[in-house]
Amino acid sequence: MYQVMFWAFPPQEAPCFSSFLYSILGPEGGIGGDPGWLIEEVDSELTERTYAVWTDLDELCSDPEEVNYTEKEVRAAACDVLRALADAFPEQATHAWSVIERFQLTGSVPSRFWRPPARLVH
Repeated sequence: MYQVMFWAFPPQEAPCFSSFLYSILGPEGGIGGDPGWLIEEVDSELTERTYAVWTDLDELCSDPEEVNYTEKEVRAAACDVLRALADAFPEQATHAWSVIERFQLTGSVPSRFWRPPARLVH
């Protein structure tokens, strides 16, 4: 899933991070692109939203081809990837952190350079 999330949030598209994440978590529940990846909400009998994360094995070196994740897992992966992008591309950090705050994301991996939400900075 992390590899697909890095495709979903390309650093050169930082101003669009919020709309990308809304495409995933919003009512339409999906986003995809080249080279051959898709994150899409699937009908589930579970109480929590579920997403299929798919990659084209011929294009990407991801295995297996499709795995289902809960919304909590997708949100955590998005947070982790946005944190990593903020660390690796300081010029995009403002966009990444604003999306983390706006969507109230909580990741599973500690950020190298954790910073509190802007509203808490004095």
